[in-house]
Amino acid sequence: MTQSTVSAEVQAAADKAKEEGLEVVYTRIAGKEFLFRPVDRSEWRQLISRRNKLLMDAGEDQAKAVEIQEDEMEELVRSCLLFPEVEVEKLRAGVVGTLGDQIMFESGFGGADIEPVRL
Repeated sequence: MTQSTVSAEVQAAADKAKEEGLEVVYTRIAGKEFLFRPVDRSEWRQLISRRNKLLMDAGEDQAKAVEIQEDEMEELVRSCLLFPEVEVEKLRAGVVGTLGDQIMFESGFGGADIEPVRL
């Protein structure tokens, strides 16, 4: 991260998180700066377990299933967002999804830099 591409406030938050041993990723979405960390395996398993239970309880209710998936994305962002301190519900509508996608990518869930090679 270079100082010229991020605000001093974001750089300070990144430095603090790194001192705590966290992997820090920077992004800018809709003109706002965000810092996040990848989700780890145990956190992911807890999210999936919770989602699966809720989906089973929802049964065939498709509207409820969509709501559960949205809630899961919000929880992922809430868990991994390092900066700014903000209520996820108050972010712009597309920011949560975009940020969630970036968290997933940085956590190893697909992407252009993942190329399995058969040997």
